[in-house]
Amino acid sequence: MDYWERYTTMVCHECSHKTTDEKGNPVHYNNTNGLGHGCEASYVDKGEKYECDICYIKGIKCKAEEGYFGGIVVQVLK
Repeated sequence: MDYWERYTTMVCHECSHKTTDEKGNPVHYNNTNGLGHGCEASYVDKGEKYECDICYIKGIKCKAEEGYFGGIVVQVLK
């Protein structure tokens, strides 16, 4: 994966689709509009909103946010 100075702990695209809440329930992040702005999440199985930008990938604490040029960026928290 290429190094991005703005997102030094960014996870790869494949891993960004493996996000869960603290209990291991799968969550999916997406933009709030079609132009790639905003960040919202919902539970994959239930469809209910997930009201947190903190998520986990294989037990590793991460944070999801709107990318500078749009899209969603998930980074490992240090």
